[in-house]
Amino acid sequence: MLKAIIYKTNTGHTLEYAKMLSKDLDIPAYDIKELKKFKECLKIDDEIIYMGWVCAGRISGLTKINNGYKIVCTIAVGAYPDSKENFETLRIGNNINDNNKLFYIRGGINLEKLNPLLKKIFKIVGRKLEKSDKEYNRELANMFIKGKSFVRKENLDKIEKYLKKIKDK
Repeated sequence: MLKAIIYKTNTGHTLEYAKMLSKDLDIPAYDIKELKKFKECLKIDDEIIYMGWVCAGRISGLTKINNGYKIVCTIAVGAYPDSKENFETLRIGNNINDNNKLFYIRGGINLEKLNPLLKKIFKIVGRKLEKSDKEYNRELANMFIKGKSFVRKENLDKIEKYLKKIKDK
């Protein structure tokens, strides 16, 4: 039985999704920073959903949570559009097996909440992508330079369908 959502957010997109999912599934959501708080509420073998932001192919915080709690679903929140290649890279690179269903949803980039170094790196990447003749790269460039949120309730639809099936098992 699903007991909680544990998440790690950087600029707020994962937090927004965690709040939506928490409300819809009627289970609590805990920031990974609240480790003491949720350790008091959860047993080590309880089933949870883990949500983390993606940076350089890694789902942040996943290894910290992976030791003990039974993660039935991992939701990776990233800036890039969903693709089969991106999904497989995340699954393999984060050692996600068949017992832990992986979903990827698009969050975005919030430049206002990034640390100065990341903000500078993103703008450099954006300027390089601007020079591309591919429309896809120019769209990404705009996101890296100006920031953009792709958080939408409907992005959770397929995840909620899956989770509602297993919630009360």
